[in-house]
Amino acid sequence: LCEAPGGVGGQTEITSVFQHVQSFLGSASTGAGGDYHKEATSKALRLDALSLVVVMLDSDNHDPVHIRKGLTSALLPKLCLAVQEQWYKVIAEALRALAAVPRFFV
Repeated sequence: LCEAPGGVGGQTEITSVFQHVQSFLGSASTGAGGDYHKEATSKALRLDALSLVVVMLDSDNHDPVHIRKGLTSALLPKLCLAVQEQWYKVIAEALRALAAVPRFFV
């Protein structure tokens, strides 16, 4: 989808995707002794959501202005918090996403 001309879409579509990713990143489980299957599933969803963000940020088919607006309005604070996760794969993917962010603000 990110390779298609125009990428995911315009400002509305990019912001929508980032808001959905934000909801996945905001669902980090904090309780100890909880349902381990549910915790593993939410970790996997967070990892997949972050992978989507990395692909979108690395793609040259999106308007940088739309990406910048989507990041600032919906996603950037959650990306910063994602590096504090306990699972190393989520941390690594969050760092990849954050490493791609500066090119949209410079």
